[in-house]
Amino acid sequence: DARILDAGCGVGGTLFALLAEGRTGVGLTLSERQLALAQAEAARRGLADRCQFQLQSYDEPIDGQFDLIICLEALVHSPEPAATIAHLAHYLSPSGQLVLLEDSALRDLSERREAQILCQSWHISRLATLAEIHRALKAAGLQLAEEQDFTPYVRARLWPGWLIRTLWRLLGRHQTSAAGIFTAGLAQEYLYRQELLCYRLWRATAPAPAWEQ
Repeated sequence: DARILDAGCGVGGTLFALLAEGRTGVGLTLSERQLALAQAEAARRGLADRCQFQLQSYDEPIDGQFDLIICLEALVHSPEPAATIAHLAHYLSPSGQLVLLEDSALRDLSERREAQILCQSWHISRLATLAEIHRALKAAGLQLAEEQDFTPYVRARLWPGWLIRTLWRLLGRHQTSAAGIFTAGLAQEYLYRQELLCYRLWRATAPAPAWEQ
C-alpha cells in the first residue's frame, strides 16, 4: 500500500484528501498549533491509525521510505532548496514521486524591492529561481515527469494593471505591520504581472528498481 509524506503539512488537509483506502501518511510541521489541529482532525475523521503528524523540519532525518512525497508551498521556507530536494529524494522508494508546488523566480530577484518585501513578509531569505529548481531535481537523481504553470490561475484577474501599479507606488515604500500583508500581496502580484515570478507544480520520479530497468 502507498505511503505518503507531506513535508510542510499545515493542518493536514492535503494529506487527508490523499489518504484513500489502504494508504498511510506522515505529515511534518514546525507549528505546535498546526500539529494539534491536524491530530485532532485525524481523530475526528477516524484516520489516526493511518496517518501521523510530527513536529519536525523536513530537513531532519525521516523514518522510512515513501511512494509519494509532497511539498506544497513549503519549499520556499528552506534556506537551501537544493539541499532540501536532495534530502527528500533520499526517502523516495524506487519509482516514487516527489511533487513540489511553489512560487519561483524567473531570474535572480535579490535586488528587486518587490522581492525583498515579499521575502520579509514570508520570513524567508530569498526566492529560488526556476533554473535552480530544475538543477536541484536533476542533481538529486530525479526525472522531471511533469511541470505545470499555474500562474494565470492565481493572479488577481479582476484588478486592472494600473490599479496594481498605483497601489504598489503608494504602499511599496512602507513596512508597517498594518500594511505588511497587503503590501506583500501587491508585491507578489506585481512580480507575476512583470513575468518575474511564477507559480508552478513539478512532479519528478525516482529511478525504477533495477529489475524494471
